[in-house]
Amino acid sequence: MTERLQNINVASSELLPTPEQTEVEKLVAAGDEASLRAALELEPANPDVIVALAEVVVGAAAATTMTMIFPRRK
Repeated sequence: MTERLQNINVASSELLPTPEQTEVEKLVAAGDEASLRAALELEPANPDVIVALAEVVVGAAAATTMTMIFPRRK
């Protein structure tokens, strides 16, 4: 019986996210560049983090380019 409970504990612990995974999820949900860079430090190969950060960086670059092309007029 004890061995069976140990097997159940091992199986259930594999299903639960690690504290690191939970932190990455929170950082990705925040969605700002600083949070996404922190998430990338924790999980550099995480495709969700990579794509989210790329979208933020490309979006910021596009905004900068647009303000250069179309400066505000007073």
